Amino acid sequence: MRKAGYRGGRRRLKLSVRIFIFLIMVLTASIVVEIKLRPVIQLFAGRQAQAAAVRVIDEAVMEVLAAEPVTYQDLAVLREDGEGRVLAIETKTIEMNLLRTKLTRAIDKRLLLRQEQEASIPLGTLFGGNFLSGRGPELTFKLIPVGYVKTELRQQFLSAGINQTVHQILLHITVDVAVVSPGYSTSSVAEVDFPLAETVIVGAVPGLFAEMQSGLK
Repeated sequence: MRKAGYRGGRRRLKLSVRIFIFLIMVLTASIVVEIKLRPVIQLFAGRQAQAAAVRVIDEAVMEVLAAEPVTYQDLAVLREDGEGRVLAIETKTIEMNLLRTKLTRAIDKRLLLRQEQEASIPLGTLFGGNFLSGRGPELTFKLIPVGYVKTELRQQFLSAGINQTVHQILLHITVDVAVVSPGYSTSSVAEVDFPLAETVIVGAVPGLFAEMQSGLK
């Protein structure tokens, strides 16, 4: 009876040791996978957050501009000489700042309405490879706008062909987005340059720009 009990005890001890070793192996593998996947998850989550924020920004800006269309002449005036050559570009400071304020408020409001959006990534996509991409259970994230929307009026000149230049007035928009999921959290910044108006300048670009107090860069 003692031998049977002794053997039974040894079997239980061996089984306990095997279970303990197995658990250690599982824990080690989980830690290794966690270390390798965390940067990938943060990268994918950041991209999802940026894409979601850009969609909201586009919706808000388009809604305002659809209700109140804006032309180049509403924001700037080209001053020409008697032969039609552009001498200067004058920006309409008050009109531009009013439009920037209106767009900023619209974006803020739309982001508040869309707080805690959800996005998901199939686990197979995180491991990479064409076969696994889009497969497996999904890891879900919450996308939460944080801080205030930052907006800034900018301008740029683009070549449009021989002796032609496009002058664009842009609204540069920056939104900070937090990405939260069980065990993971990160943050991302979405930046968008939204064209408000543009015109084509024929001839040399004027070196003189009047009334640029509106903050254009």
